[in-house]
Amino acid sequence: MLKIRNLQVKVKKKNILKGVNLYVKKAELVVIFGPNGSGKSTLLKTIMGLGGFRIQEGEIEFKGKKINKLKINQRAKLGIGLMFQKVPKIGVLSLEKLIGNFNKNKEEVDKEVANLKTKKLMKRGVNDGLSGGEIKRSELLQLCLQDNDLYLFDEPDSGVDVENLKLMAKRIKKLIKNKKSALLVTHGGEIMKYIGVNRAYVMMGGKIYCQGVAKEMFESISNYGYEACKNCSKKNG
Repeated sequence: MLKIRNLQVKVKKKNILKGVNLYVKKAELVVIFGPNGSGKSTLLKTIMGLGGFRIQEGEIEFKGKKINKLKINQRAKLGIGLMFQKVPKIGVLSLEKLIGNFNKNKEEVDKEVANLKTKKLMKRGVNDGLSGGEIKRSELLQLCLQDNDLYLFDEPDSGVDVENLKLMAKRIKKLIKNKKSALLVTHGGEIMKYIGVNRAYVMMGGKIYCQGVAKEMFESISNYGYEACKNCSKKNG
């Protein structure tokens, strides 16, 4: 589904990604653990094609096609969607009107709204005056209604309480069961308590340090911190 080879990216003349290699198979959820400032968000935004993220070397391949030079709308049409960590507030536009532009039938929208418990948010401005958990559910609602093949989640567990985490984890797991793929980045790994993941990577300093079984890696990071990953026996070349 997704293959990234030797990806090197600059942002404002600064090298952020320094030779990232990873892959995500069809119907697979892969997690990237990493401390703040490790390049996780840069990686997702580069995959999505946002401006300001300049690829110096390497390639991004999606569904067998190199997408390095494709614009963000072209990548979206191919089936890539991103759930941002930090999102803008659009008080003049209601969530209901925004979703109305997605050309989805009412039954499908109502079902998704019920799944994510966002009915009370539909008349409100997009992300305006919402709690952290409400914003995350609103963003996930929009993403799920886009029918993507690859979902990119940028720290969905940041600033979210347990109940919202459980709700989002349940919906993300359903995506994978429906043969969708996802790449999820996290700092603290809280969502790992409620979601099943087979494989994970650790990113630090713009590099992938190791990969392995997600549960084992999460337990190691929880017990010993990220610094222990630098001496991991599974460290990438």
